[in-house]
Amino acid sequence: MKVLHFIPDLKAAEKVSALRYKTALIKALSEYTDVHLLTSDGPSQPLGNVVTHLYPALMVKLKCRNRGFDKLLNNIRPDVVHIHSCWNLTAYKLMRSCARCKVPVVLTVDRQLEPWHVTDKYLTSKLPRLIVYQRYMLRNAICLHAVNRQEAENLASFNWHPRFKPKSGINRNIAIVNTFGYKDETFLHGMVDKLLPLYQKVIDSNPFWQMTDEEIRAEDLLLNGGLTYGHNSRILDDEDVRKIASFTETQWRRILLHSSDQGILDLVLTGARLNGIMIKPLLTGEIARFAPQKGRSCNTTDTEEDSRLKTINSDDDTHSIEHEILKELLTVILKIKNNSLRRSDLASLYKKIRFNNFDETLVTQRTKKLRISKKAARLLQILGERYGLEEGFMFAEPLNDKGTDKIRKTLKKSDIE
Repeated sequence: MKVLHFIPDLKAAEKVSALRYKTALIKALSEYTDVHLLTSDGPSQPLGNVVTHLYPALMVKLKCRNRGFDKLLNNIRPDVVHIHSCWNLTAYKLMRSCARCKVPVVLTVDRQLEPWHVTDKYLTSKLPRLIVYQRYMLRNAICLHAVNRQEAENLASFNWHPRFKPKSGINRNIAIVNTFGYKDETFLHGMVDKLLPLYQKVIDSNPFWQMTDEEIRAEDLLLNGGLTYGHNSRILDDEDVRKIASFTETQWRRILLHSSDQGILDLVLTGARLNGIMIKPLLTGEIARFAPQKGRSCNTTDTEEDSRLKTINSDDDTHSIEHEILKELLTVILKIKNNSLRRSDLASLYKKIRFNNFDETLVTQRTKKLRISKKAARLLQILGERYGLEEGFMFAEPLNDKGTDKIRKTLKKSDIE
């Protein structure tokens, strides 16, 4: 595990009694995992195995769109970034870089969002910062680290002003790791024992962010094998089997967690068995994880009340395979729009098209009538690329245009594939 800690001004933090635990904690963490520190000034004392990176604070302040942090993240490739900051513009810029580079963030604000801090210079300082960047940081951190129970309760009910109590918190993923008593060596290592599992929980909550191109391709190949099992099953060549079989336990953990999230775990495991690849069992349901940040769900209002889906359901022959294909096509299109699609939806659509005899002309005509012919053709392109659907089984010519690129980007941004 590789963790990057960000403390804007380390020397200033060392002068505050409540923040002195940070240097001791980072040093202690480096005894157990790979730790990097990003700060504007060097530490006043050696930090053991910690690798320190300095950034020019003035340059960051002057260049509002500076992307130097992107380069740093790509060079270090941390599994987690732990930001120790509040009301800091540079921390916000780093967090935006983390979002672009798909690196999960743990945020520690060290009680700087307590009511007495927020109300101090509220109109002239705190409210503008809340509007511009602080709420973004709170909302998009995978986890908020609270230093005690009181701070956890205040973070859970944080709003624009302490007097306003929201119905639901801005971020429900809050972990309490007490920072008092840091001078005690036993207590310090107790903090380490709590933070390391917290970082692993954050990593496991976003497996797709850490997946390499090789791992994504392996998931595709195994999924394709599982989809075709019993129907001229796809057997991988020896080189692919060798590469996939050599994956580490950490790599398999990412693949299986993502497959579980996307509802295709059984298909992936079937593809592995089909090709003689032994996988150590992983009880994905028992792994501690944070709830993902999801978009709107594809509920009744989103799909079944759509006028076009009503048109399909009003057909006389509602049990025909053509009807089922049209219904799944439109449902997938709506789920992409609503950001609620899973790979299992595309896998189901693949099986409907690939393993059934149906009237291709009728389906094509109906897609035109429903005004989804182009979107359907783009989905066929995606099914061909990622699921191995051959053109001979497609009911229309696949379409590869800017609209298809948009679907690919949507699926990537949504951590689907």
